[in-house]
Amino acid sequence: MKLKLGKVLFSGVMLFNVLAPTMISAEENDDLSNNVTNEVLKNNEESSVFELRSMDRFVSVENNQFVFNLPDNIEIDDGLYEDVISNISDVNEKIVNNNGTIDPDTKKVSFDENMYISTLSSEIKYISEETFWWGVRTTYTNSQTNHAVKSLNAAAAQGGLMGYALSYLPIFGQIAGGASAITGGYLGLIGSRMDLANKGNGVILDMTWALAFSVESR
Repeated sequence: MKLKLGKVLFSGVMLFNVLAPTMISAEENDDLSNNVTNEVLKNNEESSVFELRSMDRFVSVENNQFVFNLPDNIEIDDGLYEDVISNISDVNEKIVNNNGTIDPDTKKVSFDENMYISTLSSEIKYISEETFWWGVRTTYTNSQTNHAVKSLNAAAAQGGLMGYALSYLPIFGQIAGGASAITGGYLGLIGSRMDLANKGNGVILDMTWALAFSVESR
């Protein structure tokens, strides 16, 4: 089924029930917790981080809210469409509830500092975090990437270290209660992807509000 829709403005609340990465091999899937269902994996495969970001050209800013303007002659899969509106609805809700501000040129969102959870140390864990309608982009140096990988892998092996590992993933500072459903296998998979992508200059981690993710070399 495909949808052909015009201008839509959304301000609902998204349910954070997608906890698996965007593309998962059979071997990686074996490492995930049993509570990550086949349906969840299928949903992430149907609409990847890259597909979601490709819709950015149809997203504009009006009255400090994101608006999805899909031309009548553009058709997209219903799964991708639902992901776009879910992400927009969630971040629009956050903007209203947390005095957020959208830069209409970059589409970056800034919030009051008290919205974020505090990290467990004063260590600088990443260069920057940038919030968009589709999720959060975090940029790491080589050293920061190595530390993040070590911490994420440790959390995968020892659940007691999960809180510290999450401090390397700032999106969890914006998801109320979202961290409670995260598994060690999921964090370990992020760590392995970051390690693989790091070519000596760090990485860029994109995570959607549904917690699908992609990692690119800097």
